[in-house]
Amino acid sequence: MTTYILDASAIQSGFEALGFSEDLFSTPSVIEEVRNKFLAYNLSLAVSLDKIKLEIPAENYINHVSETARKSGDRLSDNDIGLIALALKRKSAGRVRIVTDDYGIQNVSSLLGIDFLPMGTEGIKEIIEWVYYCPACFKKHSPSIDICDVCGTKIKRKKRA
Repeated sequence: MTTYILDASAIQSGFEALGFSEDLFSTPSVIEEVRNKFLAYNLSLAVSLDKIKLEIPAENYINHVSETARKSGDRLSDNDIGLIALALKRKSAGRVRIVTDDYGIQNVSSLLGIDFLPMGTEGIKEIIEWVYYCPACFKKHSPSIDICDVCGTKIKRKKRA
């Protein structure tokens, strides 16, 4: 049996958990991202009926995902990292797929050997490593920098060659 880890984008794209027979998981912080009242109601109903189980991943999984994202140059939110960390934890028990349209989540998941299932997009075609640089002075920067500390220009990113 496959375990599905749900991102907010999956829920907002129409993923219907109530009629689903597979194991469904998410994190409490992802659930809080759903803003549509109708979807939020259906989601809370699915959680209360135990169709979707909420779980917080352990710190060691979060650290591993954070390090992988840092190395690839992907900028992920804490919620995104937690979601992938949960999938990484569940992966030890069998097949896991993250249901998401977020390309950053798909990229880091692929690097960690976790399958993904896009809902409203085609999904990524290849794993990408990003390089962050200043287009004015060409200094390379970390993904956490938005403005070049040398010349003050907004940082851009490009695919590593």
